[in-house]
Amino acid sequence: MDFMSDWMLIQAARLAGLASTLDARIRRVVRPRDPDHPHPISIDLVNGAVECEDVEVDPVYFAQKTSLPFAVRDSVIRRVSARFSLKGLLTQQEPLVVRIEGLSLVLAPRDEPSADEALAVFRAAKQAAILSAEEWASTAQRLLEAAGAEAGAAAAGGQESWGVRPLLKRVAEQALRRAVVEIAHVHVRYECDGAGADAGPDERSACGVMVKRI
Repeated sequence: MDFMSDWMLIQAARLAGLASTLDARIRRVVRPRDPDHPHPISIDLVNGAVECEDVEVDPVYFAQKTSLPFAVRDSVIRRVSARFSLKGLLTQQEPLVVRIEGLSLVLAPRDEPSADEALAVFRAAKQAAILSAEEWASTAQRLLEAAGAEAGAAAAGGQESWGVRPLLKRVAEQALRRAVVEIAHVHVRYECDGAGADAGPDERSACGVMVKRI
């Protein structure tokens, strides 16, 4: 009984750690729109549900992580949800279903930085990449050691190994292979200030596209 209780506590701690990591990564990309609702992300790995409501794309993250010739001027994401079953993903019986509902993006031309600004951004990104690589190497080493210890204990007891690293890798691979993405009510608008030879400084040209469902 004590062994089962310890095992369940270990699995719960692993899921809690994974949920915390996933929450942090999502918050790098999106941020709450409503200050009265600062926690718009819900993660329930046990029941296979991840949801975000009323968030917006972080324009700083978008600018730093992409080299596209436009920037995000404004955005609204009403709801993003992911439904999955760990057992279904592992057995290839159920797909990962991602639904994006109510997506509105306002894009604008991207300002070209000066040479000094570009160099500063490059140096900061390089340093961040080095630190991230070192952090990941350390984390990966700890996971490998934990998985090896678990595999050794399982082999000694004649049981199948379900280490952290093999399990997460398998789940991620199956999720990507069988992912289904559904998008509804999308509006993308591109704005350009003072476009055209006769346009004034306060005039704005725009074009856009609306998609009801994909």
